[in-house]
Amino acid sequence: MEESMTVYFIRHNWDGPEWTPVIQYLFENNKIKIGVHFDNVQPPADPFDPNQYAQRAAKTAIRYLNKCSEKQVLVVSSYRNQNEILIGLSEVNSKHTQLINGYQIKYVQLTNVRRIQIDEFPLPFLIPPPYATIVRWNMGELAVNSFYFKKEPELTLDLLSPWHLEILVEEWLRRKQLLSRKLFKTGGAMKEMDIVGISPQGGYIVAQVKYSCTDNLIEEFFQKINLLHNTVGYFFTVNPNNHVQHERLIDLQDVFDDFLREEQNYLRKLIFGRL
Repeated sequence: MEESMTVYFIRHNWDGPEWTPVIQYLFENNKIKIGVHFDNVQPPADPFDPNQYAQRAAKTAIRYLNKCSEKQVLVVSSYRNQNEILIGLSEVNSKHTQLINGYQIKYVQLTNVRRIQIDEFPLPFLIPPPYATIVRWNMGELAVNSFYFKKEPELTLDLLSPWHLEILVEEWLRRKQLLSRKLFKTGGAMKEMDIVGISPQGGYIVAQVKYSCTDNLIEEFFQKINLLHNTVGYFFTVNPNNHVQHERLIDLQDVFDDFLREEQNYLRKLIFGRL
C-alpha cells in the first residue's frame, strides 16, 4: 500500500437536548460536516484562530480542524446516540462556521464518506483514541487507511503498536501452555509488568513487552523476578542484545513469525480490527 494518509478522530459527543439538533444536522446533512464548538467568536476576530480561545482543549481542537482544511486527510467521526461512524476525506479549504440551534459550529466538509457499523470495522467503535474532541489518531492510521481504501499491506512486525504486541505475547504464552489465567488487565497502568497471571502448574507468570530497550532494563527485570516467590518471568523485545543471556528472553520477531506461519488470519484481525 502506498504511503498512508494522516488520520484524525473526532467525537460529536455534546450532551443535552439542546445539542440533539446540532448532532443530527452534522450526521444527516447531505453535505456532511465535522464540527466543534467552544465559544461564539464574532468578526473581526477569526473563529479559526486558536488564540481566540482560553481553554487548552479548544486551542488544540481548532488547530487540528485547521489541519483538516489545509490538506486532505482521513477523518473518523463519531456521533452521540448514533450506531454508525463516518469515515471520509476532508475537503481542502472547506473550513467555515454555521449557526446551528444558536451555537456557532466551526466545521470542515467531508467527501467520499463511508457510513460503517461495528461489524464492518470494529476498531473505531471498540478502541477509539481516548477522551479529546479531535485528535491525530496515530495508532489507528494503518488500520483506517487499509479499511477505507480496501488494501492490506504485507504483514510485518512493525505494523503492530505497543498494545498489539502485548496482546500477541499474551496469546503466544497461552499457545505455548505457559499462561492459564490472567490476574490483571494486559498493559494498562502496571509499571513493570505488562502481563500477570497463573501458569498451568499454579505458579505466577509475569511478562514485560518492549519493542526496544536497553540491556540494563532486561537485567533489572530478571533480578526482580529472582526475588519473587513461585514466579516465572519472561521478557519480550526485538533483537535482544547477545550481551544478555537468559532462557526466558524472547525475540518478538520469533513470536510474530509463529503466528505468521500458523495463524495469519488472526494477525490480520488483530492489526486491522476486522470481525
